[in-house]
Amino acid sequence: MAASYGPDVAYIHDQGFSEYSLSASRGVLRVLRESDAGRGLIVELGCGSGILARQLGFHGYDVLGIDRSESMLRIARRRAPSSTFVRASLVTTRLPRCAAVLAIGEVLSFAFATEPLAQLDRLFVRIYRALVPGGVFLVDFGKLGRFPGGMPKEGFWTGKDWAILLEVDHSDTPDLLTRRLTSFRRVGALYRRRVETHTLRLFETPDIQARLERIGFHVKPLKSIGALRFRSGHAGVLACKPGSSQ
Repeated sequence: MAASYGPDVAYIHDQGFSEYSLSASRGVLRVLRESDAGRGLIVELGCGSGILARQLGFHGYDVLGIDRSESMLRIARRRAPSSTFVRASLVTTRLPRCAAVLAIGEVLSFAFATEPLAQLDRLFVRIYRALVPGGVFLVDFGKLGRFPGGMPKEGFWTGKDWAILLEVDHSDTPDLLTRRLTSFRRVGALYRRRVETHTLRLFETPDIQARLERIGFHVKPLKSIGALRFRSGHAGVLACKPGSSQ
């Protein structure tokens, strides 16, 4: 299992970038309320530090969070103690019977950066089989065209006890981008410097939609999930399994 989101980057992501999941949470709750699947188990793939799981728990949902970063999961278990969290790879993990599967935060782009797309199809099949009739799969992902011209991009953010530099290179392969994260976290009077490199795969919405529809899902492309509005290079879909569990 590849190392990703070590202790410092996990801490900074949780402290400085929680708005992503919070922005999506109201839209996720609306989708769950409007689905035909009832109030069964919610499986969150790439659950991170448990921000969305906590919101779902507040509204009475049982959540199983799956992530490959133990550092993220340690935070999640403290934040959402009523939920269950498991360290596993999305590519191979087994999924229990559930009412919904969530993959919010470009989870597919991270998980399938170096995996053959046949593995993505296998995940979609596992999700379809795990969902009860009327169940839903809500997902967002990185999209082709994020950085026109393939130029590197940079960003720098700071908090009370941390800072992080982001460098993005999208110049070699059209459907892949590389993010180099240089983190600085205060330890006593000094700052500890760490570097992580993440690779993301970029998808086309019609391709994701076609892969899901071949399995049997009814698919609706989305422009947003709640207050999380998709911009250039970001997209999402809502996939529904036909039937009703009522």
